[in-house]
Amino acid sequence: ERLLAVDAGAAGVVAVVERDGERSIRVDGHYALGGTAERVHHERQAHLPLVLAPGARRVAHAGSATGISAGGALAHPIEALAVVERIPAVARAGARWFGDANRGVYTDPRTTVVLDDARNFLRNTGERFDVVIGDLFVPWHAGAGSLYAREHFAAVRARLVPDGIFCQWLPLYQLSEPELRVIAATFL
Repeated sequence: ERLLAVDAGAAGVVAVVERDGERSIRVDGHYALGGTAERVHHERQAHLPLVLAPGARRVAHAGSATGISAGGALAHPIEALAVVERIPAVARAGARWFGDANRGVYTDPRTTVVLDDARNFLRNTGERFDVVIGDLFVPWHAGAGSLYAREHFAAVRARLVPDGIFCQWLPLYQLSEPELRVIAATFL
């Protein structure tokens, strides 16, 4: 890998790396936050819920990373997109190094970038959304487990308009069957 950029802060060391022409973000040297190689698959994280909610106008996307997943929402006729990212250096990296792959999500006039934990934002905002998308969070990563908590799911529900949709992506390749059952039971 070739190091393109590094930004160290209280939340960790965020690096943008390139390998074989594909860029990705790493936090603390090991935790990958997506990249250009999987652009089509990442965009589907926004496409599927928006296809299921064709009239959606206001969308919240929890977790930005490269912005590719959230940027997929801009392919739909939405009016507003709240992109919530807890690590400021990740949002800076996504804006600077991935604009060509994320549909310019960080600079699009429909987008508001919220630098906050998604739990706090959804619990405290007065905004209502047609669709809330929870990016693919690995439960064992610091701060991510609480995004699978009952309190978080209740906060999401409170922020949805009637008949709104919440789509939480799960890393099934990193969950055991008992862990998946706990998350599903908590969600229900």
